[in-house]
Amino acid sequence: MLTTTKNNLSSYTPVLSHLSTISEDVASGLKSAQKKLPARLFHNNEGCRILSDILRLPEYYITSCEDQILEHIKNRLPALFSPDGTSFNLIDLEANHDRSRPVLEALSSKKIPFRYTPVNTNKTELDSVCKSAKARYPELYCEPLADEAADALRNVARSENKRRIVMLLGANIGIYTHKEARNFLRELRGQLSPNDLLVIGFDLKKNPKQILDAYNDEAGVSRAFNLNLLQSVNREMDGNFNVSKFFYCPVYDPNSGELNSYLVSSQKQVVLLNNGNLRVPFEAWETIHTEVSKKYDTEEINSLAYESGFEHQELHKDDKGWYALAIWTAGQQAALIND
Repeated sequence: MLTTTKNNLSSYTPVLSHLSTISEDVASGLKSAQKKLPARLFHNNEGCRILSDILRLPEYYITSCEDQILEHIKNRLPALFSPDGTSFNLIDLEANHDRSRPVLEALSSKKIPFRYTPVNTNKTELDSVCKSAKARYPELYCEPLADEAADALRNVARSENKRRIVMLLGANIGIYTHKEARNFLRELRGQLSPNDLLVIGFDLKKNPKQILDAYNDEAGVSRAFNLNLLQSVNREMDGNFNVSKFFYCPVYDPNSGELNSYLVSSQKQVVLLNNGNLRVPFEAWETIHTEVSKKYDTEEINSLAYESGFEHQELHKDDKGWYALAIWTAGQQAALIND
């Protein structure tokens, strides 16, 4: 059965201290030749609220595609995660209270004991994830961790040498370029044992219009999500970004599979941060890079597994072939790649 917990949901492993350098990251990014903002700015309370709206948009196919795959394979997951019925640790990176529902439902139905560790940098989102999971599965042992996905496994104690099942759903690996994804996954692999599993979602290459529509919805929710970064900088660094003087511009390259999002200055202007101590000049049409969303094909997925030290076990696609869910086993040492 699911392990019962008496945990207080307000008890969190804290966010690592490096998050306190966000103002340094912002300043460094805005001084670069290609101005940019750190992705962690997306994860404040307002950003998480807007993201929840994005996940429900009709244009944002990723949610429905992943749900379809998980519904199709969920009854196989208990035996895959725990062939002999023994307890294991389920670590949910970039946790969202809707994404993991089919997995938790399947495991609870088979009464398999496990510890659930949702990971997110936003404490409010973590609280929502745990409360939602506990409401559905009262006996669930939920041990949330407020941390970056890249650092989480170093801060999740391996209990009694139990198997680790790591999930990275929602195509969140796409926030990295291929090289960055390989480095991230190599680091993750280094924290796993050969018997551990990774369940990872990939947005697939497809009609460029389909992709652009998902990131430039008619309701303007994606636009608000990106412009909220400027409001976040204003709060974090006493800035005076005028949001009305910037517009949102996503650009997709079907060759690389990278969708890059930008905020474009509509005029020549100077933005002041840190009570005027930092001046950030903008030319008309100059851009701020906000995020990348990498799309994959099957060959790239298999290469990424090999290069990062994982062994391909299963690959599932939705009916339209727009999204893939891969299941990898932690393998031997990662292949040495010269860049």
